[in-house]
Amino acid sequence: MKKHRWCYPLLLAGITFSCAILADADPLKQNDIDTFLDANLSSAEIAEAIRKQGYEGAKDDDTLKHFRDKGADTTVIGAISQAGKISAANDELSKSAAALCEFLQNNRAQLAKDQTGSRLIWTDTILVEVADSPPPEPLAALLQEASSNDGKLVAWVNDSFEKQLKTWHPAKKNPHPTRQGTDEIVTEKNGSHCFVNPIYLSYILARYPKANIQMKTPTDPVLFTISGKVCAVLAPWTKLPDGTPLL
Repeated sequence: MKKHRWCYPLLLAGITFSCAILADADPLKQNDIDTFLDANLSSAEIAEAIRKQGYEGAKDDDTLKHFRDKGADTTVIGAISQAGKISAANDELSKSAAALCEFLQNNRAQLAKDQTGSRLIWTDTILVEVADSPPPEPLAALLQEASSNDGKLVAWVNDSFEKQLKTWHPAKKNPHPTRQGTDEIVTEKNGSHCFVNPIYLSYILARYPKANIQMKTPTDPVLFTISGKVCAVLAPWTKLPDGTPLL
């Protein structure tokens, strides 16, 4: 088995095992799980290793039965099953971040960033993201070059959106947009709608899959919130890139 960067000692003769894992360790394979089970590690330790390091081995019914036969309980099996969903979500986020980064570079977007406590705010004037952690690469590297806004961007987001959040209304993404080449946001109450650039929306929904969507009018920014806090603001399209009006 390929050696991983675990904190030792790991001996099969009863010495305790520490599951401290470095972030750059390789994803786990089937034989890694077999080794952990043979070492009589607790299900909590194995599940934590899977969550932190990922799992890229087989997950078919025969493989899961094999793990159960070796003593894996529902905690371990659940972590293995969930690993694939997390990996797929991470792949989608990486793809959407790369697409957005390319779009910003191609359009020579002027970026600005600001900081409020541990939260990073950045914008290209179309999207505003209010994040608890840096965005994924290559977007994070692009933002390194963005100019600092010295608190002005923080104040603008707070005054313009967070303090006025109650004036926006619950909305959702229309899975069948009425205009080709767009994504469409529709309010749940009266069906009022607006169109947005799919590149931006794909990134926001991949980054914040549990965000609530809030809309006001067809020309006001769309808000994305989590637990009552704004995590993204997206300006709507009033016309397509070829100049076709949308209003």
